[in-house]
Amino acid sequence: MPRWWRGQSLQTVNLPSERATPVQILPSALMDNLTKIRNIPLVKSVELNSPITAGTVFFGVGIMTSKKLGVELPFDILGMFFASEIIRRQLNLQTVFVVLGDNHAKSNQLVDTTEINLFSKRVESKLIKIIHNFTLTNFRILRASTFHQEKSFQEILTRLPQMENEYLRLEIADCLFLKHSHNLQIKIGWTMSKEENICGNDERFFDRAISEFVPDLSFVHLEPGWTFDIARPRVSPYISVAGEKRLVLKEDQDFPSLGACTGHLSKIVRAAEILWGKLPFGMLNKKVEFLLNKAIL
Repeated sequence: MPRWWRGQSLQTVNLPSERATPVQILPSALMDNLTKIRNIPLVKSVELNSPITAGTVFFGVGIMTSKKLGVELPFDILGMFFASEIIRRQLNLQTVFVVLGDNHAKSNQLVDTTEINLFSKRVESKLIKIIHNFTLTNFRILRASTFHQEKSFQEILTRLPQMENEYLRLEIADCLFLKHSHNLQIKIGWTMSKEENICGNDERFFDRAISEFVPDLSFVHLEPGWTFDIARPRVSPYISVAGEKRLVLKEDQDFPSLGACTGHLSKIVRAAEILWGKLPFGMLNKKVEFLLNKAIL
């Protein structure tokens, strides 16, 4: 039985010329939600665990991989902002929360806290600029190191069992906190593929664990970020580490041929055009350059 069906009552349909056969029928509210989300550019998979009529959306912005601290914010993160805003508008939700995972990075205990603090401040300033420059008035940034100090969050964290993966434990606590405090309905993440066999570098690894503690939370997984490196094309959409060949949110960078990234970047552009109308450029590279400059200038 699919995860989005759990807890829903079954209806029986009599098929013509056959014996009466039980058929699972999606409740109309779930089907409507599912259809709207699936048609959004960049959406790769959807797991709805309850009909969504009100509430909020959340996505996290990590600042380090399992081994390295990031160095820049990649262009791909715009896709997460745009897709989240489309979902918010189409489902008539109130707010998109963007959680900056500085505390999560500290839980890895691999990088000096001072370095994490400095980089997280740079990332936060760029996130604020994106929200301002694209007039995303229903977005709100939550810095983990700030709201993790709140009494209600600490109470949630204390009730959770100890885990070998403290990063995961913090993510579960984030979702419980947002669910209780802000009626969280959808967590937006990213995935490498549609395959069911997932591992630790795929965000669905975390989300399956989260669903055990927040069973009525729904999940939308977007495409990963892309690089110009054919040996390592798919990466996180919100972390760029040293040595990667990809577009990042900064001035004065070489603008390479889009190559294998063309399809992915065209989806980010299409999401922007759904929100604000067709961009006044014919060439894709000009549209991408326009969005990049709008995000940083």
